Amino acid sequence: MRCYEYIDANNETKTIEINIGGDNYEDLLNGVWELGFINENPMLDNRENDTFYRTEKDSNSEDIRCFKNKVTVKLW
Repeated sequence: MRCYEYIDANNETKTIEINIGGDNYEDLLNGVWELGFINENPMLDNRENDTFYRTEKDSNSEDIRCFKNKVTVKLW
């Protein structure tokens, strides 16, 4: 694990541990990548939200809501 320092939406400096290494870590440091926090998306917990969830059939052929594999998130 590596420590990464960033400035949050309140202009406060924070440090977190990340598991990114090699060229990917360099891309993060050089601004090619941005680090985003999924909890900054308020509708994440709403299973009726089609941005984050889709409807699938379970083993009994009943509809269930599942978190999408790929979602667009807002980076601050």
